Amino acid sequence: MQNVSLNQGLQIAMQQINAGQLGQAQNVLNQILSKVPSHPDARHLLGVTYLSQGRYKEAENEIRTSLKKNPTFAMAHYNLGNALFAQEEPDKAITCFKKALKLKPDYLQAQRRLADAYYTAEKFDQAESTYRDLMKKLPHDVGLIVTLADMLDTIGQWDPAIALYKQAIDMKPDESVIYTKLANTLNQDAQHEEAEKYILKALELNPDHHSAHMAHSYIMLSQKKPADGLAAANRALEIFPGETTAVAWKMTALDQLGGGEEYDRYMDFDTFVRPEWVDVPDGYKDIDEFNEALVQHVENHPKLFAFDHYEVTRYGKEVKDIYSEPMGPVAHLKAAMEKHVANYIANLPDDPDNQFVQTAPKKWRIKSWANILAGPGRQIAHIHGEAWMSGCYYVRLPDIMKSDDNPKHSGYIEFGQINDEFPMLETDRLKFLQPKEGLVALFPSYLYHSTVPTESEQPRIAIAFDVVPVK
Repeated sequence: MQNVSLNQGLQIAMQQINAGQLGQAQNVLNQILSKVPSHPDARHLLGVTYLSQGRYKEAENEIRTSLKKNPTFAMAHYNLGNALFAQEEPDKAITCFKKALKLKPDYLQAQRRLADAYYTAEKFDQAESTYRDLMKKLPHDVGLIVTLADMLDTIGQWDPAIALYKQAIDMKPDESVIYTKLANTLNQDAQHEEAEKYILKALELNPDHHSAHMAHSYIMLSQKKPADGLAAANRALEIFPGETTAVAWKMTALDQLGGGEEYDRYMDFDTFVRPEWVDVPDGYKDIDEFNEALVQHVENHPKLFAFDHYEVTRYGKEVKDIYSEPMGPVAHLKAAMEKHVANYIANLPDDPDNQFVQTAPKKWRIKSWANILAGPGRQIAHIHGEAWMSGCYYVRLPDIMKSDDNPKHSGYIEFGQINDEFPMLETDRLKFLQPKEGLVALFPSYLYHSTVPTESEQPRIAIAFDVVPVK
């Protein structure tokens, strides 16, 4: 930095950042900050380098420091929003993106990120309004159109989602991914033949598109064509061994074709579905006291929201990220779940031909959420496609679930039920598990599972989680 002015040093750092030379840029910026510790531009750029490296908390700290000196810098508010969004703090990110837009109303990048943050925070009306306003300004942005379609598909608004996917295809007719998304949505809307037409086009464009083969399996099963569904699932598993959704649909196809030895190995409930009692955490006299602390935490959580239809849940309430701060008693539950997961993996059977066993992750993280169901509230049959293994801890249950006189299995978790996903298919290979307060149920993410409505006004409170492999 000898014989170089501060402005020249900042220009050099910006060029290095643009070239991906982050370490060199950090050296230059730290030299500037050693001379002028409060220099806002240097602090901001240092935060940008940390953001690019995935060091999100450090990025947040540097950018906040820069904003103390220059609170009217729109880009700094934007990048602070990006750092918070990456730390799974969408509500805080929304505030930052709004500030950036107030300072610079034509800041389209900030408006896009604001829409994404609304989407992540389940503020769907605001997200849709923001996306649609942005689409008027960027009418040729196919990615923007597809993102809005994805969101509408997530919340069950299939007609507008289908229209948007078709609009995206008109603009980009050679993109296999969009055809696959459209086919999936059409299939959910019971337009099975139309879905088949689009998924075959996706495979014509890209014969090795893993997601397209999975969608093909799904669509064939929806039309009660299990042999075709099995062939498509097997092709998907050749491309991506052990992929959860492909395994689920392969098992569904085998079930419809009569089961068999391979089906029995994967669907061995006694081996793979494990209900286990959770130890009382330190600081609590018994499991009831611990569960009461969890009840209070969930019911009073600032991110708890109610809905009629959200993803696989009907008529319920949910905290999407129960691990968000402040965690309170959930920190003890997280530690317990990590212990149970490690034990589950350590005690898997030795089966070289079982892709679930063979793809057990060496590194993993837990993603968790809480849900509250009552009355007709339930979760339809589903799997957890992004996870390897899933689980559910039962916090508070209505009296009917504790009774021995419960012939309808009210509130139970039901494994093997596929009718919600595939209305034309039937199976009698079902297993009910009775939840109990203080119990965690562990199971492969490829197992279809649903909940039976309690038809009780008393809440059924559970904290579910996914074990997601870390590459």
